[in-house]
Amino acid sequence: CASWGDKKTASMCEEPPRVLLVCCGPSGVGKGTLLSLLVNDYPDNFAFSVSSTTRPPRNGEKDNVDYHFISLSEARRKIENNEFLEYANVHGNIYGTSH
Repeated sequence: CASWGDKKTASMCEEPPRVLLVCCGPSGVGKGTLLSLLVNDYPDNFAFSVSSTTRPPRNGEKDNVDYHFISLSEARRKIENNEFLEYANVHGNIYGTSH
């Protein structure tokens, strides 16, 4: 936290705002390659988000790595408390991105 003499101001102590970067485009244009480069080359600035879902894990998927696997009641609570930046019901399962 920066200070001026013995005084610190709130604006000097706040964390910088985080920015959501959405990379979208047709299949095969290099979205995954670009995002992997950003995460690998700038790990302090970029990270992949891990979405939540109410569907069961598929073979080989790991909780908190591929998705946060949550119950329907937990998903509903997160929706009611505005804990998702976005969410959707896909084929009867809820998917959501937390902030």
